Amino acid sequence: MGARNELNKYHIVGSLGVAGILGLATGSVAVFVIASAAMIGAALYTGEIRPRSGGPRQDGRRRPRPDDR
Repeated sequence: MGARNELNKYHIVGSLGVAGILGLATGSVAVFVIASAAMIGAALYTGEIRPRSGGPRQDGRRRPRPDDR
């Protein structure tokens, strides 16, 4: 398993852990579900969780590299 997958896993487990604490503190499953969805969604939106690798583009073109001039 690569580093990207490990980081994604830790972000998801951390989000579920915090949501679990909030759910237990309030005694509500709804709070757990809403908090976990919000935190995982925010991590996806900000790019902390990266679902795809930096592999080839879908249109077949190569991604530019920093050393390409």
